[in-house]
Amino acid sequence: ISEEELLKRFDYISDHGGGEGKVVYKNGKAGYVDKYGNGVIPCLYEDMWPHDGYFLDTEGDFPQYKVKLNNKWGIVNDKNQVIIPLMYDRIFNLKDGLAHASLNGKSGWIDRNNEVVIPFEYQLNDRYPHIRFIER
Repeated sequence: ISEEELLKRFDYISDHGGGEGKVVYKNGKAGYVDKYGNGVIPCLYEDMWPHDGYFLDTEGDFPQYKVKLNNKWGIVNDKNQVIIPLMYDRIFNLKDGLAHASLNGKSGWIDRNNEVVIPFEYQLNDRYPHIRFIER
């Protein structure tokens, strides 16, 4: 579907799409449509970052979407089912069953079941966008 057609149904099309779909906004809320314009994730979220090849979790390979609601981030799948609860200040991509997250200003790592693998007691260092440094 063309962007022109999508703009008849949505207010804005984001430039951070993923796969063959698009992040779209309606009334200030983000959702996701597939390449045919079918709604995959309804426009419910403050912000959204979709999957692409890098975001796929090798432990089950399901499409995932980082979503923000009430100023907290989590991860949902392509059926809008919560994979990681929307409780984090920031969350990075779930990769190989693990996700780097920030909670109450401290960094740690969780697994795909939201179990803490590395405790939330580190300071996130964002100097390099593709490398995660943490400092005590």
